[in-house]
Amino acid sequence: MELGRAPKAISLAAVVRAVEGLKELEDCVLGLGMCSEDHPCALHEEWLPLRTAIHNFLEKTTLADLVDVMQRRSAGPNLGFVEQTRGVPEARDAFERKRL
Repeated sequence: MELGRAPKAISLAAVVRAVEGLKELEDCVLGLGMCSEDHPCALHEEWLPLRTAIHNFLEKTTLADLVDVMQRRSAGPNLGFVEQTRGVPEARDAFERKRL
């Protein structure tokens, strides 16, 4: 199998969309059909920044980035999630808020 584009031109979001779609990021975290800004579920406000961070991470991270992370992991000490993903600010901030 070959890639149609260079790994640095393929985002993880494009891979997920091609394989299974990003519907889970768009749906209510509790599985409610009527969850929206106008009619939020109990976790809507908490889930929104996490959903946005995940979406941004998938859009900004490429297959080349993933290869870089894996090469660094095998070449050196184990780095944490934030260091491995080059500290995508939205992901780091959401992760830190949830660690309280």
